[in-house]
Amino acid sequence: MPKQLTHLLLTRFNTLVSYAPSAKRLETNWLAARLVFFEHYCLPSVAAQRRAEFRWLVFVDAASPAWFKQRISAFAPLVNPIYIEGLATDDVIAHNVMQTGLVSSPYLVTTRLDNDDAIANDHIASVQGAFCGQEREFVTFPVGLQSFHGHLYNAYWPSNPFLSLIEKVGVKGQVTTVFCVAHDRVTHGNTVRKVLSAPQWLQVLHDANLENRLRGWPRLSSHSHDRFQVIWPESDGPDSVGSRVRFSLRAYGARADRLMHKLRYRENVSGG
Repeated sequence: MPKQLTHLLLTRFNTLVSYAPSAKRLETNWLAARLVFFEHYCLPSVAAQRRAEFRWLVFVDAASPAWFKQRISAFAPLVNPIYIEGLATDDVIAHNVMQTGLVSSPYLVTTRLDNDDAIANDHIASVQGAFCGQEREFVTFPVGLQSFHGHLYNAYWPSNPFLSLIEKVGVKGQVTTVFCVAHDRVTHGNTVRKVLSAPQWLQVLHDANLENRLRGWPRLSSHSHDRFQVIWPESDGPDSVGSRVRFSLRAYGARADRLMHKLRYRENVSGG
């Protein structure tokens, strides 16, 4: 029986995007620090996926230093690096997906995963379980976890970034991929399937990514979870309301800076 769907896991590691400052993405210190999160959380969680066939595409800026490209290549065959020159727009991502030659089935499923986060060991299989031949439908799993200073929090977040898209491949092989819409705007004019289940994702909160905020509630005496095959950190010490408030305030400031950068970019484009 011919294969009905192709499932691709998509990660943008350090590609240039229009909505965020770009200076750090090629710096050695930033890349080295982000690789630690990648190797502790993202990579082992993907390697632990079970009962599902998929390929993992990791998008990397073509201008990245040679040492970093070597590190990424060393993760083969699990990781398939795709090098992007210039701005990694949604269309550029979709074009590169089509150019891989991996999409040879009537349907494509794409799932997004940030390089410092993790997915449950049955997540890919759970996404595929939502497939029923639909023409176009986004799939979201609202229940997940957040890790903050070594402590786990339960979270219910319908518009979380661990989003998937099921789409029928066009007659000429056209696809859009899950990056065609911002995860926090997916409910605007799109068909979205909400799947309730055990925690399906783990978002790691850290000072290098202040755009995320703590939105969950603490789990009792919980520093690890058996649904996630990751390298769990040691606790940074007792959790406190004060530390959560300080992190959230810094996160709100970071999101305000990101919004201003996006507005300035739009002004430059419209004026240029």
